[in-house]
Amino acid sequence: MRVPTRWWLHASEDLASPQLAQYFTSARLEFAVQMTCSKCVMAVQSALEGVPGVQSVAIDLAQEQVLVESTLMSQEVQALIESTGRRAVLKGVGTSGQGHP
Repeated sequence: MRVPTRWWLHASEDLASPQLAQYFTSARLEFAVQMTCSKCVMAVQSALEGVPGVQSVAIDLAQEQVLVESTLMSQEVQALIESTGRRAVLKGVGTSGQGHP
């Protein structure tokens, strides 16, 4: 697959689109999320899975922790989690090591 030759994006282009997301380095985001039951886990998982730009989601109910690998900005992922009615606090950010040069 060829990398686009232009280095700018038009304002109408979605950075999280599958066509563009492949060119951005994904990050591993760790959130502390208030969850008390399996319904909480299912709600958070449903809010994140299938969203363009989200590659993986791992949820630990006992630790109240959500790990997300994504090309989205941390604020966007946090807003998706908080759309479920749960409070989310970003605890850490790391690289996935799978980005393109």
